[in-house]
Amino acid sequence: MESHAVDLTETVSLPALSSVLPPLTIRGVQKFGEDVFVAMFVIALLQALVALIQYRTNPSGTLVVPPGLTFGIANNASNTSPLSSIESVDTTDMNFSSAIASLASEVSSGTEPDNSRIKLSRDPKILQKINKWLFLLIPWTMERLAFFWGRNTHVMHLAVILALNRFFDFPNRFWAAKEEAMTVNIAEADPISLGKPPEHIVVIGDSLAVGLGSVEEFTVAGNINDMDPETNEKASFRKMENNQTDSGPGPVFPRVLAESLSRQFEQPVRWRSAGVDGGDLKWVDELCFDVIEDEVNQKRVPDVVVILCGPNDLKYFVSNPFQAAGPKVFRARLLCLIKKIKEVAPNAKIVVPSFPTQMFHKKSPLNIFPLNFFLDSVIGFWDSQKKMVTDSLGDEIMYFEMNPAEIFEWHNFQDHKDPTLLAPDGVHPNAKCYDLWATSLGTKIATTLTEFSTTVR
Repeated sequence: MESHAVDLTETVSLPALSSVLPPLTIRGVQKFGEDVFVAMFVIALLQALVALIQYRTNPSGTLVVPPGLTFGIANNASNTSPLSSIESVDTTDMNFSSAIASLASEVSSGTEPDNSRIKLSRDPKILQKINKWLFLLIPWTMERLAFFWGRNTHVMHLAVILALNRFFDFPNRFWAAKEEAMTVNIAEADPISLGKPPEHIVVIGDSLAVGLGSVEEFTVAGNINDMDPETNEKASFRKMENNQTDSGPGPVFPRVLAESLSRQFEQPVRWRSAGVDGGDLKWVDELCFDVIEDEVNQKRVPDVVVILCGPNDLKYFVSNPFQAAGPKVFRARLLCLIKKIKEVAPNAKIVVPSFPTQMFHKKSPLNIFPLNFFLDSVIGFWDSQKKMVTDSLGDEIMYFEMNPAEIFEWHNFQDHKDPTLLAPDGVHPNAKCYDLWATSLGTKIATTLTEFSTTVR
């Protein structure tokens, strides 16, 4: 029997490199870039849809009453430590007896916390894995979309322009046009009061205003994201029942903010907070403005009002871009709320901070490619709408932007400490993030008020 050698070079032929990559021309590179961008954009939209399904919050319009106090007094005048315990509310001091009566409805009547108001995510892990690996569909999506994109380039470009115009509000930004609402008259503060050290602050907004996500329990072996959400929730509620929270009673952000201001101005600072779970600016205005009116009626006019808003407005807009309010309506609602606050508290300084969007932990379901390629810029744009409003008003309306370098330092990778800044749901900040955020904001507010005081003098 004769043996025949097989020449593999004749039977196996590899595809030419030119058939895989586009021709190295300007047009070829441009087309390849367009195909990649469109494929990534489509996959990111799909990932955002899965994330929205995973993290649906409680129905809007629920005024969140967290376990613990939603008001208190911070007195760090003689304390230089970063954190200090909150003084017990004294019913005989500073005419606070009426405050107790009016705020009693905000404090949980029993020791059993209201589990229906604060929930941790119990979404199946399979959705997170699917969302994480959807980027593998980018080559397949490029192949399917390339033909349609090439045959309908002009139509697709028009659709992209219209979509970007709807979201980014290009005409108003390009021509620097101002909405008619921007011309409303805002009550101006007394120049002398601009640099006055704050004695009473009020924090209103969405669920962040009352610390959703800050109830947690850490283990020595790992961080909170490694724990079973149901087990962690039970342990956290048990700690709250026994008043064993790590940072004291009540929401972390307003309490630490008051502590920071008290420490820097060396005087007691009262605080109160109110937030709407899943609420946009419309709900915050309808439900939380009454809290400010109540403070004014009780002769406790706030010196500083902090408005935490934006994420839910953005969420509703992304979920339903054709019916939900866009950037223009968001700005108008924020301006309307500021105007109402200034009418009842003309000398109040109003603070609208940005959010630490670079805090996404590696285990966060929002920190996935290619969604994170678009997400940070989208959130940054939405935060910039706040700056557009505050820049059109007086000095007492302040916008404070978070510095990415500062947020990176929060993670503290160099010291090998726990870098987790997110709650188990992967969306809300945890107690550490609230603490760092409020301390940073307190420092910026104190610096600005000190500058005002120097200018007035």
